[in-house]
Formats: sequence, C-alpha cells, structure tokens
Amino acid sequence: MSHEAIRYVPLDQIDCELQIRTSFAEQPLIGLARSIQEIGLQQPLRVRAAGERFVVVDGERRLRAARLAKLAEVPVIVEEKPLCAGEILQRQLIANLQRAGHTPVERAQAIKRLLDETGWAAVEAAGKCGISSATVTRSLAILELPQPIQARINAGEVPESAGYLLKQVADPHKRAELVSQMAAGQLSRDALASEVKTDRPRKSRKSTPSVNRATALVAGGDSVTVVGTALTLDRMVDALSSVLARIRKLRSRGVADVAMACRLLREEAQAEMKAAPAVAQEVS
Repeated sequence: MSHEAIRYVPLDQIDCELQIRTSFAEQPLIGLARSIQEIGLQQPLRVRAAGERFVVVDGERRLRAARLAKLAEVPVIVEEKPLCAGEILQRQLIANLQRAGHTPVERAQAIKRLLDETGWAAVEAAGKCGISSATVTRSLAILELPQPIQARINAGEVPESAGYLLKQVADPHKRAELVSQMAAGQLSRDALASEVKTDRPRKSRKSTPSVNRATALVAGGDSVTVVGTALTLDRMVDALSSVLARIRKLRSRGVADVAMACRLLREEAQAEMKAAPAVAQEVS
C-alpha cells in the first residue's frame, strides 16, 4: 500500500474551484469549526498544485470550517501527478458518494459534468465510480425536471428515486399534482410507479412489428449484419452510424480489443434498455 505524505499549507495559499457540493448549511459548518478548534482537523484536504498555490480536489467544507476556526494552516495531501478535469470530477464524485453528504441535484450535476468531460458512456462512468447504471440514469433524470421539483427532491419531500418516474409524466399539471401528493405523504413511490404505468398508452398485440435482418458484404470478405424491427435503408444507415461513432469513441479512450469493445457496447445498450424497469424496482 502506497504511503501519501501529509504536509501543512497556509490557508491563504489554498483556492477552491467548482466542486460537486454547491451549498453549505451554516449551523453544521459552525459546529465543524468548533470541533476543529477543540481537536484540530482530523482528515487532511486533498489538493493539487497550481503554480505556487494549491487547489482543493476534495475537502472544501473542511477548508471553510478551518477558515471559520481561524487556523493558520491545514494538513493536506498533494496529488502527485497532474489531473485533468475528468479525473478531478471522478475523485470528487467518489469521495462524496462515500460520505453521502451532497444533495441529489449536486450529484446529478456532477455525473453530467463527468460524462461531458470524459466522454464516458453511462455504464462506463458507473463502473469507474462504483455505482450502478440505474443510479446514473436516475440521477440524470432529475436534471430534466423543473427547478421547483428539483428543490423538493433536494429537501427530501420527494424521494430521489421518484425523479425518473416523474420525468415520464408528460402533462406538467398532472406531474405537479403527483409531486404535491408525494410531498404531503398521500402518494408512495410504488403508487407513483403504478400511476405512471397506467398512464402509458397501451400497445396493441396485433401491431407487433416484424423483425428484419440485413447483411452487407464488404471488402476482404467481411460482412456487417443489422437486425431491427421494420428495418429500412435509412434505419440501417442510422444504426451503422451510431455504432461507428460509439466504436470510435471507445478507440479514442484506448479500447483496442474487439471483444472488449463489443462487450462495452452491449452493456451500454442493455443499461439504456433496462434503465426504466431497473429504476422502477428500486425502493426509495
């Protein structure tokens, strides 16, 4: 196990950039500052070097409390290698998930930023951060809800796991009514799932589309097969373009093995298809 050296750095040499946590309750922060005054800062901050200064990677809340406690310096662990934005986000997200001290919206925003910065697929980000694909899908769904509903989820009035279900309610008035019922304790999350399921348009069994298969030969004797319902030439082009774009993205991230690439593509597709039922089964 590697040993990370702890050093002491003056508070005025440490800066903070955008973190996962964006809100800090005043009273808990004051309480932490008092405990720091009594017994000191027990857990060092994790920082990265930025010229002659340091930037917080993990520990902004402790830094704020240390400033309230009027400490002159704090213990830190300096990251040994330079970190890109995606690596910083990954570390912050993992640290905050382990402490569970951030709000649902903060976590969702962090996951969205992580996907944007790294280009990772949802299933890949889930694996690297130690969370389930359903959690990633559920978190991202919160960001598609109106701000007032996000605020009620943050406040704990509405279960975080209800966000994905509420996103599926197309009528904003009905969605607002369901949110009010949940906040008042008149509607459980399971009852909401039933409401959403009942509200979905029913498909006729007689209209089940047929499955088609199209195989195209390419140079060198290789072939590419596309299978789909009601397959047309345009849909075949769209499917091939989508797969090609995803394969290129995997290759740009260093995936060179065909079997590994196919596995990642399959897992990503399965995660997307199973996201709705997987989230619906989770208990708040």
